[in-house]
Amino acid sequence: MDELIILSVLWVLYCFLHSLLISIPFTRFVKNRMGENFYYYRLFFNIFSLVTLIPLLYYTYTLREEEFLIWSSYWVYVKYILIIVAVILLIAGAQGYSFLQFLGLKQIRDKNVEENDIISDTLNTSGVLGIIRHPWYAAVILLLWARDLDLPGLIVSIILTLYIIIGTYLEEYKLVRAFGSQYREYKKEVSMLIPFKWVYKVFFSKKNKVQ
Repeated sequence: MDELIILSVLWVLYCFLHSLLISIPFTRFVKNRMGENFYYYRLFFNIFSLVTLIPLLYYTYTLREEEFLIWSSYWVYVKYILIIVAVILLIAGAQGYSFLQFLGLKQIRDKNVEENDIISDTLNTSGVLGIIRHPWYAAVILLLWARDLDLPGLIVSIILTLYIIIGTYLEEYKLVRAFGSQYREYKKEVSMLIPFKWVYKVFFSKKNKVQ
């Protein structure tokens, strides 16, 4: 039980630190310190996140137990559907984002020193971004739960799911700051993680028009 508490604390600390390093107050502070070299910050952030994630994943692996939440019988088909949907969201989402910008390489190439350096100059609402606003985050949540889980895995999935949801709201705050009323209107038309508005628009609003 003590090991599970340590595991929980470590993952919560990782999520907190991850959010802190890309928060507006912290990046503004770093920008003031680094000056023109701030365009290296996103790459540093990604490297730091990966280096600190690897030992945490290894520690989680060492605590493996017998799985008790298992996709069995006909439910296994639901599991495969969730994985397929997640992969589609990852691929489709990649069409709407700049992978070089996500990695931090575009910032170095363009010498971009903006605080919100992963936010594009224009708001893209095409493709899958016209169905949900954050396809990559939705995909990660699906992959977290489309697997058989032991107790440590369940704890990690819960923590990461909560972190992604909270982090999505924090990112939305940045996007509203960047695009203002344009993003507010986008939020009214497109759901954040689950495409409720798209489903209603496609399957129900047309029926109401026909009637």
